[in-house]
This record gives sequence, structure tokens and C-alpha cells, in this order.
Amino acid sequence: MIILSVGLQLLVIGVLVRGHYRNYPIAFAYSLVLFFTTIIGVSEYAKLGKVTAEMYGAVETFRQAILFLVVLSFVDYAVKDSDLRSRMRLYLLGLALIWTGISWTMHSGQPLATQITKLGRDFGLASVGLNLILWSLLISNKHKNYQLLLLTGGLGLQFTGEAIGHSLRQMAIPQRSVELAYLGNLVLVGAHLLRLYVWWEAFRRGDSITAGPKTGRRPYVLEAEGAARFNSLPHPVSAER
Repeated sequence: MIILSVGLQLLVIGVLVRGHYRNYPIAFAYSLVLFFTTIIGVSEYAKLGKVTAEMYGAVETFRQAILFLVVLSFVDYAVKDSDLRSRMRLYLLGLALIWTGISWTMHSGQPLATQITKLGRDFGLASVGLNLILWSLLISNKHKNYQLLLLTGGLGLQFTGEAIGHSLRQMAIPQRSVELAYLGNLVLVGAHLLRLYVWWEAFRRGDSITAGPKTGRRPYVLEAEGAARFNSLPHPVSAER
């Protein structure tokens, strides 16, 4: 599973490097963070035979914080052609700062490791809600951005899988069920891999994702070619003369 995950991560990073990182710089940064933290985690496990709870909590919180910024950047990209983009950026920045401040204040006074873990959980909760709102707005828009729909849809699949996986793991604790815990872990990993694959497809297909049927060319190109052919036809006016 680790090999498959690292392979998909490299594929996503590879297609982003080809140019998509300009439109999605935060998603590119998140992909790099995910890759390097995965490699570090594997190295630690190889040396110690385990990953400490403190390290896992810190890494997971950092990932969730970057992922929260990814969703905010998707919202920003969705309104890139709007006159309200500058104002929206201020709102998004304010939302990020307020949410972080509230979460940190709520969990203050607790051990640092616990505080960091709960901060990561709150970032994850905010990402889920904001991503769902964005996806709903994109799907209802007449002029759909299918690439952004795939990216937000991939995150939605990951968030849903994580919720199911963590629920199964929580159910396994009182029942002391190894099978249920293993199933929960399998769902978590599967959701992660599915999101990576959807992102890879979204970035790999790139601009062709909105191309016209069969031809692979944009509608305005077809319209221009049609007009040129029409103008080249003989007009009935000359026959009447």
C-alpha cells in the first residue's frame, strides 16, 4: 500500500510540475508535504519499528492545516474571474485566522500533544464543511469547471472514507476486534489512494477535460471553422444578377 501511495503521489506531483502548479500552488505544496512526510514516516518506522504518537499527531496536524489551505485556495480559484476576488481573499484569510484562533483557545490548557491533535481535527472538520459547500456551488453552476469539480470531488471521497474508517476503528476499541480495526485502516488507505487517483486524472487530463465531444477541440474553435466554411460557399445573390 505504501508503494502504491508513493507512486500515485509522484504521478500527481509529476503532472503538477508540467504547469498546473501555477493555478494550484497550494495543492502542489500539499502534494510535496504529503510525499516528504510519507517518506519520513517510512524511514522512522524502518529505524524504530514504529512511529511515535507525538510524531504522528504533529505530522497529521500539519497535513490537515495545509489541506485546509488547499480548500481555501480552491474557493479562491473558483472566483478567479469575479470582480469580488480581492474581497473574497480577505474573507478567506479572516476565516482561516478566526478558525485557528477559536480552535487554539478552545483547547488551551491541555497537554501540547493533545492540543495539537485536536487542532488538526478542527482543521479537518473545517475542510470537510468548506469543501462540501464549494462542491455544491460548482455542481449547480451553469458554466462548470470540471477540473475543479474533480479536485473537490476527490477530496470529498477522501473525507467520506476517513469518516467511515475512523468510525470503524472507534467501534473496534470496545469490542477489541482486530478485524474491525483492520477494516477501518483499509478504508482509510483506500480513500487516500482514491483521492490521489482522482487528482492525477484531473491534472493529467487538464484542459482537455472541457473539450468538445470527439474532436478534442474547444467550442469557439469549431464555431470559427464553421463560419469560415459558410463564407466560402457561393451566395444566391450572384445567381439572381
